[in-house]
Amino acid sequence: MKNKIELYAEKKDIFAQMTDLNNRAKSEARELKADELTQYDKLDARMDALISEIDRQSKFEARAKDEAANDFEAKLDVKPKASKEARTAAFTKMLRYGDNQLTREERSLIESRGTATQITTTDALGGYAVPEGFGDEIIRSMAQYSGVLEACKIIRTNSGNPLPYPTSNQTAVKGKRIGEGVAQAVLDITYGTKVLNAYIYTSDIIKWSYALAQDFAFDIPTETNSVAAERLGRILNEELTTGDGSSKPNGIANAAVTGATAAATNAIVATELLDLIFSVDRSYRGMPNAGFMLNDLTLKSIAKLEVGSADSRPLWQPSLRDGEPDTLNGYKYWVNNDMDHIGSGVASDVVLFGDFSKYIVRMSKDFTLKPLFERYADELVVAYFLFCRADGELMDAAAIKALTLAAS
Repeated sequence: MKNKIELYAEKKDIFAQMTDLNNRAKSEARELKADELTQYDKLDARMDALISEIDRQSKFEARAKDEAANDFEAKLDVKPKASKEARTAAFTKMLRYGDNQLTREERSLIESRGTATQITTTDALGGYAVPEGFGDEIIRSMAQYSGVLEACKIIRTNSGNPLPYPTSNQTAVKGKRIGEGVAQAVLDITYGTKVLNAYIYTSDIIKWSYALAQDFAFDIPTETNSVAAERLGRILNEELTTGDGSSKPNGIANAAVTGATAAATNAIVATELLDLIFSVDRSYRGMPNAGFMLNDLTLKSIAKLEVGSADSRPLWQPSLRDGEPDTLNGYKYWVNNDMDHIGSGVASDVVLFGDFSKYIVRMSKDFTLKPLFERYADELVVAYFLFCRADGELMDAAAIKALTLAAS
């Protein structure tokens, strides 16, 4: 297996080959020939594989560092708080053996009770509150399937009540020059409000056999996390992208207004991406979370574009250094396959650009896991479903704009 230095070296070489193919065709004012296109697609596929392997190794290294830190703390006899440790142990025991094996003290650590009249503002009756570390890991895992959760700002609240969130756009507000001795006028800050709700999302039922659940070689908590996070991540990404705000989140693609319009109904060019960038106020363009969001099919098309005006540098620049992201026209980007792409049809919003910290995702209370031990007892199966409550809203319409395909 190649190490990351070797992977980055191969990535650089493949990118050079892809660039050479594009430049050769451009210099001869033609499209790629069939054999060149086949070669380009093979290089492109290898590039994707390299990016995936680099990402895998980076995640492994991060986890290895965490484990090393934990080992170091153990040697120093520095232990986490007993309550967290006890909650995690009780939760794992419940997943493996069922709640009838829990002591009263263990059950009290993780059980969440409510009443019929309070069910909209408390956890589900008979559910179990997911321990903090487990819940944080679920959110991190969900982000792998959600461009929105990866890019935007997440806030966590202790209740599910409607949350008024203040909004303010100061991009057009200026101070003023005054003469000596002249009294200053009052210029109030104008705030608006958008409400974040708490819509319920579920993983649907996950079933494990008793044999697997009770076998220490099979890590039920990790597997439950993995399956539930993928399911919740995908549905949340869909609704946080395309939701219309009617009994569901106002998705980021739905909320963003058009900043630039393409000349074609099924293609975009480099200058249109520049128009999109400059449609967003420079105060947002310079923010740390400024970048693009787009479908992977749109990214593939853009990766073949060049800056133009005798400048043959591609717009897409792969990362050649560990820890630095690939970039698009100098900005990072997030892939979101729930967005429209260049083949989606007329008037589709195919690229978003701006400061994605202005899109707020609200996560309410803990994740809650509902066990269904008795329901499938005759099958010798344990079953669970995990649910969460969430909403999303763009708090500043000036912060993120869309590139829209032509209407006809």
